[in-house]
Amino acid sequence: MIKSLAKLIKYREFLKNLVIKDLKVRYKRSVLGFFWTMLNPLLMMIIFTIVFSTIMKFDIKNFSIFLICGLLPWNFFAQSVAMSNMSIVSSAGLIKKVYVPKVIFPLSNVFSNLVNFSLAMVPLFLLFPVMDVKIGATALFLPVAMLIILVFTAGVALVFSTLNVFFRDMSHIIDVVFQAWFYVTPIIYPMSYIPEKYVIFFKLNPMYYIVSCFRMPLYDGVIPDMNTLMMAAGTSILTFLFGWWFFSKCENNFIFYI
Repeated sequence: MIKSLAKLIKYREFLKNLVIKDLKVRYKRSVLGFFWTMLNPLLMMIIFTIVFSTIMKFDIKNFSIFLICGLLPWNFFAQSVAMSNMSIVSSAGLIKKVYVPKVIFPLSNVFSNLVNFSLAMVPLFLLFPVMDVKIGATALFLPVAMLIILVFTAGVALVFSTLNVFFRDMSHIIDVVFQAWFYVTPIIYPMSYIPEKYVIFFKLNPMYYIVSCFRMPLYDGVIPDMNTLMMAAGTSILTFLFGWWFFSKCENNFIFYI
């Protein structure tokens, strides 16, 4: 793994160029361009707020802030994995012509979405004064929370990008799995809404802890407790290590399937 990381560092300029290319292509000929990054979570927040706070009457204080604090990390995670899924297959032409560490391709998608994630934080912070809610010093914990979800997302992205080389149905599987995963993660509802007998099953979901690390400093105004932090960080590191190992084990066979 150390040798692979050394190669990744050596090709960091190539990785940087891939990230820039992805961002340019994504918003090419778009009227609003990067503003869609900030507009998209706001539109989703408005829709969910109307449905769950107005129509279905979820009694949650400052529901809009509660919701967007969960949507932002989830969107980063889901979009990164969905884009990384096809990264090896779609780069087949380049992979066959020149040597570059193949791990760069899924990671470039993750990092380009990290840029979008950072930009999407702007409407979140603008929402606080609009809702007359103060941002506490606990918001300084956000870089740690973003690092945790970045590591977890990179690990999952490596797994799915590898599987998709051998099983092209992964795109369809991701759509179904992630839709179900979204609703079993406390994003549009707090854990307190879950019946006690089912709580243990929801706490097996790693995204519960990761979203909590992002939401607690902003919405609750507290630093995540040690259990939440350890579960989030531990799961992220283990997922990344497994993803890197799995990708490295299979990458020499990619050329026969792409």
